[in-house]
Amino acid sequence: MLPIVSVVVPVYNIEQYIDDCVDSILKSTYKNIEIILVDDGSQDSSSDKCDLWKTKDSRIRVIHQENQGVSVARNIGIEASGGEYIMFVDGDDIIHPQMIYSLLKVAIENKSEIVFCKYEKFYNKEQIENLIMMDLSLFETDFCSSEEYLVKLLQYSTFDVVWNGLYYRKVVLNNKFEIGKRNEDLWWKYLVVDSTGKIASISSCLYYYRQRQGSIMSTFSGIKNLDYLEGKYYRARYIADKYPAMRMLAFSNVLAECMNAYVLAKSRLQGQEREKAIDMIIKFRKKTSLTVVEILKDKRIFLSRKLSLILQNKFFKPACFLKMLVLNKSF
Repeated sequence: MLPIVSVVVPVYNIEQYIDDCVDSILKSTYKNIEIILVDDGSQDSSSDKCDLWKTKDSRIRVIHQENQGVSVARNIGIEASGGEYIMFVDGDDIIHPQMIYSLLKVAIENKSEIVFCKYEKFYNKEQIENLIMMDLSLFETDFCSSEEYLVKLLQYSTFDVVWNGLYYRKVVLNNKFEIGKRNEDLWWKYLVVDSTGKIASISSCLYYYRQRQGSIMSTFSGIKNLDYLEGKYYRARYIADKYPAMRMLAFSNVLAECMNAYVLAKSRLQGQEREKAIDMIIKFRKKTSLTVVEILKDKRIFLSRKLSLILQNKFFKPACFLKMLVLNKSF
């Protein structure tokens, strides 16, 4: 019997997008799926639309809850799921009809507990029509260990999103999303990746995430955005403890994020909120001290990057000031 794939979809105030999302999942060429719509206390017609979809297809289930955030919504969806594999789709996004089939095929044939695909952002549905028409028969598959994938995360050759993957059930059940964090994907993905052995990635672009004004991915509006910096710090500490050879790479990633966060806080925040944000950034900066010897010895970093890290590490605020000048910003 073909395995069931559970598709968990958190829904919150996206009445104009949820129909496109659910419709794209139902158009999947792989049919043995269940769709779990978790309505996170929507105040618009999203709740009613979810209930209407439930009447149209027996594979759809709807869970209504008070607004508690996307992490709680995903965790509840995971607990309610019954599939051997689980994937996540945000309620304003769209998937390719062959996404589930392609990822599952690779997972089964290669005994990979996690399979990722490429993704593309879009602003309106018309932009992805050409992508959906692409020939998927020639996609390439890459395999790596959990440690190798962590290196990719630290080197920005892949990113901390979770919705472009298919996960074997046991690796998801052992790792819950961190509640109350704005950048919950970062807090979750490295732990899930490190809980398995063989990870596959395919070269096809099968997931399309919508860019819209006010979405979490498109804004830096307050101190809650620094959850990302906090998450990167705890990720670095975890990796450094378990994989000592990756310590410099892990903490240099935090140092770079401190610099980015400092520039954003200075340019976009005001008053007490800016002061609190800068205090938090400096706190993580002080916890991320690297020696010049550590930086110079690491063979995975180019010389120009090493010099930049040394400057940031020894002269943090002046380095941030220079970056702001380059970006045509001012204090």
